[in-house]
Parts: sequence; C-alpha cells; structure tokens
Amino acid sequence: MSEGSGIPRVEVAVVLLMHDGRVLTPYNRKWGAFTLPMTKRRHWEDPNVQGGELAEAWDHAAYRAAGECLGRTLIETLEPVGEEEEVRFRQSDRNGKFKFYIFHVYRLAFDAPPALAPGVPADWLTREEILDEQRHPISKTARELIRLLP
Repeated sequence: MSEGSGIPRVEVAVVLLMHDGRVLTPYNRKWGAFTLPMTKRRHWEDPNVQGGELAEAWDHAAYRAAGECLGRTLIETLEPVGEEEEVRFRQSDRNGKFKFYIFHVYRLAFDAPPALAPGVPADWLTREEILDEQRHPISKTARELIRLLP
C-alpha cells in the first residue's frame, strides 16, 4: 500500500501483553532488539471485485502477534489503547526506506505471567525500564510507542 506520494504505507498491529505493571518485550532477531509484539496487517486482492482489496481486521493482526509470542490461541479480549491510529512518517531502521507507519495498539492483561512459546526470548519491563535510554537493546519503535501511550 502506498500514499499518493509513492511512499509506502505500513499498517502495524501492536499488542501490549501485560502482567503486574510490566510489559512483555520479546526479542526480535530481525531487528536485533527487544520490542513489543507487533505484526503488519495483511492485505490481499478481493476475488469478488476487480481491483478491490481486502484487509485483515486490526484485532486479528494483534491476536497473531500475541499468539506468536505465547505459542497458543487466545480467548481473552483485546482492549484498544490510545488513539485509533497513530501515524508516523519516518525512515525504517531495518532497510533505511521512508514509510508512513500506522500503528493500532491493543492491551491484554494477565493475572499471572503467561508461558511463552518455546524459544521466545523475552523480558518483562516497566514503562520506565523501556524508556530508559541506558537499557539496551530496545527498539526505537517500542520506546516511541510506549512514550506516546497513556
């Protein structure tokens, strides 16, 4: 998907998996940093409309991100966090290309820390720990989103 200017538009669903005031930050091997569970929203061609496009529901994408970290299906209800869309125009840390990023953020709180999928390295961090510039490696995207959220 692209904006009229030819700059790609990237829609990202994010889920804050929370327990006892802490946020799960899984390690993303592609980014080389701890971040928040997130995934691109999927789009595909609508088979019933010529030139039409279908888009994955935002909450389905967030559930995918959570399921990948937890290694299981979920019946818990996701709670939208903050504004419906946070739009950011910036350069990708991974490939250096400029993109319009649109984030939809959800929260899912647990009474007890959930088990993680096998092989998922992760840390439970407070908001302050995520924002602590002395703590590494934490992705700039995770810090930016946590800074923006209520």
